[in-house]
Amino acid sequence: MNFQGKRYLSAGALGVLVASGATLQNCVRPAHLKPMSRCSFAWNQFVAVLLTAVGMTSCGLKSDQVYSNGMTLRLVTVTRQSDGAKLFDGCSVLHGDDPLPTFQAATGDVLSEHVSLQNVFKRASQYNPALDDADNDSYWCGTQDNEGQGDPGNVGHADCYKAAGVDPPAIVLDAMLDYGDSGTAIPIAVTRTLQVRHAGTLSLAPNPPCPAGGQAPTLTDELTILE
Repeated sequence: MNFQGKRYLSAGALGVLVASGATLQNCVRPAHLKPMSRCSFAWNQFVAVLLTAVGMTSCGLKSDQVYSNGMTLRLVTVTRQSDGAKLFDGCSVLHGDDPLPTFQAATGDVLSEHVSLQNVFKRASQYNPALDDADNDSYWCGTQDNEGQGDPGNVGHADCYKAAGVDPPAIVLDAMLDYGDSGTAIPIAVTRTLQVRHAGTLSLAPNPPCPAGGQAPTLTDELTILE
């Protein structure tokens, strides 16, 4: 999921902007801000029409142009339990077609896979095409233009997904959700214990009685094990 395409403008800033004759730039409404009420939405639509009429475009003064966007990152680490060796440590933008974690492991290895989601926001004074590129993992997972992190993502019912297929390359021995230190009922990460059977791509599917309405798809490719 990402937060591209939404715009916001505070009503209180309208008088200042019109009086200054400023030219505005595109921006997005970060995910951590509360959704607009119908009244606020209608006001913003009115403001958009007004700004267009006076030669403005959207939000950020010409003297201080700001371009910003946000993405949700998927963070995955895989370690071998016998010696603590880290087999994979990666980050990618979550958009439904993420690159699969790929690593080498031997038959019988017991692995710990830790998966978490993190919202991150970028801000730049000059337009950077990477701000709109959900496939640019190196940019979004790096520190360039970082404005800050939002709340961790919700991994849903990830603890009740098991290996799919008649001969999966690994089986899920255990899965535990991590609720962090927030004290909320929102799971921010999942740690699975996997046992390797052979090389191949591990797919996961719900294992009844998984609760209905989980955020993960009914069948998903999780990782690839190489010989």
